[in-house]
Amino acid sequence: MEKRKLFLIDAMAMIYRAFYAMNKSPRINSRGLDTSAAFGFFTTLLSLLKQYKPTHLGIAFDLHGPTFRHEQFADYKANRQSTPEEIREMEPYIRDIIDAMHIPMLSSEGYEADDVIGTLAKKAAKQGFEVYMVTPDKDYAQLVEENVKILKLGRMGSDAEIWGVDEVLQKFEIDEPKQVIDILGLWGDSSDNIPGVPGVGEKKAKALLKQFHSIEEAIERCDEIESKSLRNAISENRDIALQSKFLATIALDVPIEFDEAEFVVEKPDFESCKRLFEELEFKSFSKKFFEHFGLEESESVQTITRNQFVESSQPDLFSGLSACSSVETSSHDYVLIDSVEEIRTLVKDLQTKEKVSFFSNKVQGKPIGLSLSADKEKAWFIPLWKNAEDCSAKLNLLKDLFESKDITKIVYDLKAERHFLSEYGCSVNGNCFDVQLAHYLLDSETSHKLDFLSEKYIEYRLLDDSS
Repeated sequence: MEKRKLFLIDAMAMIYRAFYAMNKSPRINSRGLDTSAAFGFFTTLLSLLKQYKPTHLGIAFDLHGPTFRHEQFADYKANRQSTPEEIREMEPYIRDIIDAMHIPMLSSEGYEADDVIGTLAKKAAKQGFEVYMVTPDKDYAQLVEENVKILKLGRMGSDAEIWGVDEVLQKFEIDEPKQVIDILGLWGDSSDNIPGVPGVGEKKAKALLKQFHSIEEAIERCDEIESKSLRNAISENRDIALQSKFLATIALDVPIEFDEAEFVVEKPDFESCKRLFEELEFKSFSKKFFEHFGLEESESVQTITRNQFVESSQPDLFSGLSACSSVETSSHDYVLIDSVEEIRTLVKDLQTKEKVSFFSNKVQGKPIGLSLSADKEKAWFIPLWKNAEDCSAKLNLLKDLFESKDITKIVYDLKAERHFLSEYGCSVNGNCFDVQLAHYLLDSETSHKLDFLSEKYIEYRLLDDSS
């Protein structure tokens, strides 16, 4: 029998993560709408569906009103900045697409998404489900048990992490996950404006929990604390410590039921999804979305009924590549320039452009040339292989171009390019678009190599290194 896997997603946490991951190079559609939050959110969601194949799924939202925590502490989350306008504009679209995917949206008045997820996670675990809470929030660690885990999404190319009981105990240096509440109560949580005990940070909080099992026990046996300053901190801030623990405790009694049938992953309303993707201009994502559900986007989605569920299948990412064009079959104007005057003329021309792409060619770590382009089918190549002095002199001529804040730079691997140029006294300023990073956000599972991306997205085959 297939293992029943329930994924519970903290919606706003994933939306914020998606938005800020693309903040330096936002995705703007033809109507001037910043769609980064929605694009990143659904790219991540599709990746979760493909990689982990949950059988059941729910997405929890925070409501905008006060919660029971505000009744106890009026300044709870008072330090939070207002939601960016770009996220507010995208939230209705996100909700509409989630609804079209037939995924339940979960919330309860007076409670936060944490509480809703915690309550449902515990109820589902009792029914034999393997539960994954998708969130970056460390507060959720208090909920972890044998069949309840945290899935922390990767950042900046890093892999996702799954925290089970062992990982939580090791991370917080405690004996059982419930003690995470005491840890947070002691050191506080600046993101939620939970004060904690003044002067007690992570290190001291962990030390106290090694000596005492809970905040209550530390207060009761306060005279046993060896450090005078720490002893005074606990003694003088008992109420703050207990209040902070209350604020950090995820409620498990939210009035919400777990009906297994409502959480089953099923096929979406393709017609509605297609309409929303077109409105947001998610062309490449739309294609991958329909492929995942075993449907060609060009098919008439109206002819497919809700009962005709097609098993999800991994699309053949290499299909059709034989039709790719190449340098031999496409028109192009590639120019090799080597003299100081030619480079200066090129820089003068490129400084009038809004966007410039460049790529440093290397062999065994040594530079052999720099490619630049600002127009379709036209590019320049500057050889750098003669010697270090020649390389440095040529790159110095390009310094103003790299450091201009008025030109957007398009690169394949921004970190590598910055490291390379810094060795020759050049920096990269202004807006930058990192193709490799962007593709990771689009599809973290497949190859991010330049030759693969070129063939997949622009149907152009690069020359083989041996050519």
